[in-house]
Amino acid sequence: MSLRTQFDNLGDLTINAVLAACISARAPLVCLTDGVPQGYLAEFDVLASRLGACDIRYASTLAGLYAGVGALCRNGIALTLSPGDIGSGRGWIRRGALAALSRIAPQRSTTLQVGASMADPAPADARLFARLLERGQPITVRDPVSLAAFARQGIEVPIVPDLAFALPCTSANGGRDGLIAMRKVNSIPFDSLRIAVRSLALQMREAGLEPKLYCQVAQDANLHRRLAAELDLRMINLAGGRPGFDDAMGVYANAGAIVSNRLHSLLLAATAGATPYAFVGPGERKIAGVFEQAGLNGQIIRLDEAAQAGERLARRADLHHDRVTPAFERNARLLADFFDEAVGR
Repeated sequence: MSLRTQFDNLGDLTINAVLAACISARAPLVCLTDGVPQGYLAEFDVLASRLGACDIRYASTLAGLYAGVGALCRNGIALTLSPGDIGSGRGWIRRGALAALSRIAPQRSTTLQVGASMADPAPADARLFARLLERGQPITVRDPVSLAAFARQGIEVPIVPDLAFALPCTSANGGRDGLIAMRKVNSIPFDSLRIAVRSLALQMREAGLEPKLYCQVAQDANLHRRLAAELDLRMINLAGGRPGFDDAMGVYANAGAIVSNRLHSLLLAATAGATPYAFVGPGERKIAGVFEQAGLNGQIIRLDEAAQAGERLARRADLHHDRVTPAFERNARLLADFFDEAVGR
């Protein structure tokens, strides 16, 4: 499993650590570390261990491939695609490695993909995945949009929930902060976003929450600073440096609710007891699809509904108990069943 990813993105760190924990609890795992900053690697190792990782070896790509050849000769090998791996312009390397693996060891090799969103798969990826799926390989996507994208090319890909649902989810925490965490999307002009955030902040106050802007990804910082200045809202900024899982969870533990269009900010906050509300604009597909697939469609606030969110914000504790916790429990079971079948007990 390669650890190349967006190194400043706490969500990617978390789902990669979850993936490593789920695999290494069932089989030995080699994590490839080429190009991975030491600070990120240290944070990843601590988090994966905390989540139950028990058999991880860190190696360069060359050493990892050498170990892989040895494993292939003995018991077979699985090449795992990290959902947080954005490719870094090297998609052809990944496709080539998978294609070679699928040919040199057709009976004893496995290609595992779980937790990925592929709303617009490259034709070469689609052809490769079709070949791997024909061999019964555990290639999955996490949302109906990705499912439909492959279906349009005549490829049937199963859905497995987002990996963050494997995290333990605590009950509603009674926190008094109301977090608003936004990323810029082209379908929502800034003026429309500002109006929506102002409305959400007012409704949070009416629901007994103190609205605060929250940023944990560096590319969102300027947007949050502008919103904070124009709306006179306090900003909590964890962006910059290596991702800090404990720092983020400390912020979430003080929040009774979070409204965000960043998927893993929502799901991580939910595990700390903050009730998540997915904020989606026109044409948004990823977050809405994941929430609907998970049974959380009632936790979606669309742009034109921002002024009518007060009642749901006020009922945050009940919604967390009745919707959020059961969704995590149900999807965690689905993930466990998938890994038991794909990797082994």
